[in-house]
Amino acid sequence: MAQSGCRSAIVSLSPCINYVSGNLTSPSYSCCSQLANIVNSQPRCICALVSGDPTTTGFHMNETVALGLPDACDIQTPLLSQKWNTDRAINI
Repeated sequence: MAQSGCRSAIVSLSPCINYVSGNLTSPSYSCCSQLANIVNSQPRCICALVSGDPTTTGFHMNETVALGLPDACDIQTPLLSQKWNTDRAINI
């Protein structure tokens, strides 16, 4: 299922790279702010971020940490774990 515009959404989440890569113990304010913007405007693109595929995101990440990012930012999202299990591949 093509996700038009997700590439720019993923790029806008660049402040989250250090957190989802496992290099920080908590996400930055700018990471959470960008995540909130994407959740509100393009929630399906969040699945592209947590796909864990470096060819999609451009970087390696800790899948568990990435799936926990919304909770770490205290942001309500669609059920990522359910989405993760049913539709891992998203074209961006």
